Amino acid sequence: MQSLRFDLRLMVGVITMNNKLVFNKNELMDFTMMMGVNMMMFGVILGFISVMGQYIERIFNESKEKPVNIIGIIRNCTRTSKRYKVFNLELKTY
Repeated sequence: MQSLRFDLRLMVGVITMNNKLVFNKNELMDFTMMMGVNMMMFGVILGFISVMGQYIERIFNESKEKPVNIIGIIRNCTRTSKRYKVFNLELKTY
């Protein structure tokens, strides 16, 4: 129901701007035209902000499931690993 009201308002605004442009060619930038352009541009900006917010929310939710730090896990290693070059610091062997 709410989207139907928005669609009706958008159609009325487009028709009003079209009539102003067709019948009043000397007054292109009157109040109706400026408000219509502002509403369209703010709609585009808010749409992009909402898409970015959803993307950041997905990244945040995904990062909650990972370990806090990987260094704490590798630091307690007791053997040397040639693949990751982790050294045993307790025996001071490099």
